Amino acid sequence: MSALEVVLILGAVLLAGGSAGLLAVRISNPLLRGMGWVGAAFAAGSGSCSALLLAAYLPVKFGAAGAGILCLGALVLMQVAVLEMIDAKVRIPKLGVTLLSIQVVITIFSLIRWHTPDVIASALRLLEVIQACQTATLLYGQANRETRLPSRYVAVTMYLFALVIALRSITMVLHIFPPSTAGRAPIAATILVHIGMIVAVGFGLFWMATTILTSGLEQMASTDPLTRIYNRRVFLMWCERELERSRRNESPFSILMVDLDRFKHINDRYGHQTGDEALCAAVEKMQDSVRGIDVLGRWGGEEFAVLLPHASAEAALLVAERVRASIARILLPARETRKEEAFEAVRVTASIGVATYVGPVDNVQSMVERADACLYQAKAQGRNRVITVFQKPHEARPAGPAPMPIPVKREGSDVAVFPRHSAR
Repeated sequence: MSALEVVLILGAVLLAGGSAGLLAVRISNPLLRGMGWVGAAFAAGSGSCSALLLAAYLPVKFGAAGAGILCLGALVLMQVAVLEMIDAKVRIPKLGVTLLSIQVVITIFSLIRWHTPDVIASALRLLEVIQACQTATLLYGQANRETRLPSRYVAVTMYLFALVIALRSITMVLHIFPPSTAGRAPIAATILVHIGMIVAVGFGLFWMATTILTSGLEQMASTDPLTRIYNRRVFLMWCERELERSRRNESPFSILMVDLDRFKHINDRYGHQTGDEALCAAVEKMQDSVRGIDVLGRWGGEEFAVLLPHASAEAALLVAERVRASIARILLPARETRKEEAFEAVRVTASIGVATYVGPVDNVQSMVERADACLYQAKAQGRNRVITVFQKPHEARPAGPAPMPIPVKREGSDVAVFPRHSAR
């Protein structure tokens, strides 16, 4: 048994075992996206080694032709796995399918002629180079913070593979390693490069899939599923971090407690779907009103919390007033009224309590309690207003009329009446 046959047998067994393992992982854990396609790529690689082994019992050209098609197919399947991992809308690689079609046409042509010039063989290798570079470029373009390391690992591996195969194609055209002197050593080396690439890329894609899964689970555990902002547990974690930083640097920070007014009335009258829309609209307005370093969290129900790093009491009061005014502009479409000339829209307002860090003796729990007390004071004074712990009750800022393009407003109500022709 020659060294080349040993390499092919070991490669076929290794890739077949890897394929079975990856398919078992995909079946047992459907959340690991792309692993089924990686397993299929391993199977194609194993088939390529087997085709070359069977060349001893078949016409040589048939074995080499099948091996080449399966090898390129493995690269295309790797790209399909990547597209599934990044949740691409289109998961059929058009370039890969085109390259496979070209490979089949060239292979049929070479079988008919029964002689494959080195130029044609090199062209077939270049198809693999193009496919590998395309997948590597896709990984570089789609990498985010969580998957940057595994995706860059896979991309670099595929770029190196493309470089080696391109150099091999050049040596074939220039006859740098003629068979009479080099024997089968270059062929065995090329096969080893292909097997190593499939194994290395398969490992990298498995790493990438587990990273995506872990990141998704962490996001589910740390965010509110409706509004996509932090839940209470994670928000308090950010507050504790900011408290430690403020104690070290002796710098202020503030916390806002925001509660939507008459939210139960909105749910009871217009339904929970409208209530959910009101919550999401309020979060969007809050995000537009705060800085990039500020942290939003859903405290529970219709109540939210905002962490304002480096914000003094005066700065926090300005931000809170901006948030209140922004939420007051929300108008959601509601049910049709019986009058044909008018329709109803849901008006959303919020009451806000503000608390600011006062020194080393202060803590997050105390700040939340103070902000919550101010919030309930704002509710008691008529809602849709901001109160801070440094304000006396009679100094609290009442909200002015919300700037709304409407001709009629029912004071003290969550409903505004519009003429039908003003709807858009």
